[in-house]
Amino acid sequence: MLACWVEDPNGDAFKKHIARLPDYLWISEDGMTMQSAAGSQLWDAVFSIKALLATDLIEETCSTLAKAHDFVKKTQV
Repeated sequence: MLACWVEDPNGDAFKKHIARLPDYLWISEDGMTMQSAAGSQLWDAVFSIKALLATDLIEETCSTLAKAHDFVKKTQV
């Protein structure tokens, strides 16, 4: 999706990706939920952490970042 957006933010390929977002991201009773490929949880977590850090909203996301840090530590091989 990101590659399609960089190529043409108004293009059909990007619009098709946007249409599929609800298949992968949704709000559940626990908050934002994401469907990912099997075995990619660590990658997904790390990319999400990087995105949160890039927002400069450290204070607002502090507890989430702490939980993410704990998850990364526990899943290291």
